[in-house]
Amino acid sequence: MEQIWLRFGQIIKNSINAISSLSFSSVIKTFIIALFMLALLMIYNIIQSNLVVSLVEQRLQNIELNENNEDIEVNQSIAQRIDITPKVDAEITQLLYKLDAARVCVTEFHNSIQNMAGLHFQMFSITYEVINTDNTNITYIANGYQNQNVSLYKIPSYICMHDYLNVDIQEMKKVDMRWALLAGLEGIKREAFYVIKDIHGTALGMVSIAWTDDISDISSVRGEMLAVALRVASYLSYKTQVEAM
Repeated sequence: MEQIWLRFGQIIKNSINAISSLSFSSVIKTFIIALFMLALLMIYNIIQSNLVVSLVEQRLQNIELNENNEDIEVNQSIAQRIDITPKVDAEITQLLYKLDAARVCVTEFHNSIQNMAGLHFQMFSITYEVINTDNTNITYIANGYQNQNVSLYKIPSYICMHDYLNVDIQEMKKVDMRWALLAGLEGIKREAFYVIKDIHGTALGMVSIAWTDDISDISSVRGEMLAVALRVASYLSYKTQVEAM
């Protein structure tokens, strides 16, 4: 510590000696230059401080604007969902009775949480469901099919690849044992599926129709399901509708 003070004292002494060797006018000039440099430094610091404050304020405004835009988009999306729900219900109800079925569902694919390495899970949920109330053997099942992991089932992936499937329970077991066993517990004898795709070919979900009695004529099922799948796709394609605005 003593050495530090000695060093500091030496610097002060040298500074005083240097100033003493200057003429009065030189000292004044040096003082004025020092004041000028100090003023410039202060102005620079003020400008930098104002710039930082401005950048922070702009950043906060951008964050607030983005949050507002996100809120607006969410509200618009919810409004769209409310608007299309009776339309989708009408479509699948008409299909239910036209094909004398026990149940018709619309299943939608969606994303969810991710694993520890950042790999997202693909999920599906039954979002629309109608049943034939005259059929005493059928019940609602949608509540049991929320946030289901697609990787646990084979039929969703099969439908995305092949668009359509119409099978009885025994045939279904060859495609997806899990789905077939659950369908059997529900009293289902036959079930058909048709993929729902947007105009870009992205699979949004699938329409499924189930019977508690096997049907002899399935020739018209595919065409009827295709027509419904196309109309439901137009309702569910929210991003496509936004892009078209």
